[in-house]
Amino acid sequence: MSKSNEQLNNESSLASEVFQNLIFARILRPRETVVVIECTDGTRFFVHKSENDVELSIT
Repeated sequence: MSKSNEQLNNESSLASEVFQNLIFARILRPRETVVVIECTDGTRFFVHKSENDVELSIT
């Protein structure tokens, strides 16, 4: 299911807010389709690419 431009802009704004003031500790590539960014405060960003989509999750 495709996301609207408004949904994509909202997700982008949220990610930008979360990224501010973070210090990256390391970047991992556990699989060919996955990037994990770990920050010094314990925040982790997961970027997963599937055949038709790119998904970002924040924990």
